[in-house]
Amino acid sequence: MWLIVDGYNVIKSTGFLDDFKFTELKNQREKFLSLLSNYKRKGNHKITVVFDGSKSSQEFVHRENINGIEVIYSKSGQTADELIKDIVEKSSNPKEILVVSSDKGILYYVKMLGASTTLAEELYSKIRHTSQNCTLTKSQYIERFIKGYDENDLRDLQKSLSKKCKKDKRKLKLW
Repeated sequence: MWLIVDGYNVIKSTGFLDDFKFTELKNQREKFLSLLSNYKRKGNHKITVVFDGSKSSQEFVHRENINGIEVIYSKSGQTADELIKDIVEKSSNPKEILVVSSDKGILYYVKMLGASTTLAEELYSKIRHTSQNCTLTKSQYIERFIKGYDENDLRDLQKSLSKKCKKDKRKLKLW
């Protein structure tokens, strides 16, 4: 399955901005791509995220690979929606594509080409769930140590987090 994600649409039409209080677009993109790369590790999908570059001065489509995710910025004067439609049109097998957006126009168009679709909120729910920490981070460990947890408490907490995460992973259905 090839996921093609309307990047800014997912960021702006879901709870992402409420969960992460970033004001800079760059920080929003980086955090979103970080969550998405955690999700990618759990499944074996090709993932392409398309961002609007239409207000930039880029004369060409800009592509980069970030943690195994293909990131594409549309060129000046071109929207991410137009670029996504173009990618699906040129695909040799659109039935293997899942387009993620909440824009009904793009979803309708790519469905007509044979691609599958899902709403931005659906993807965000999945990446938020799979990105939950299953282990204590160094800062969480230090915080609990300062609050007076002893080594046995920390070890027990770590084990229970690990068990909970394994159970949650079995329940989670990836595309």
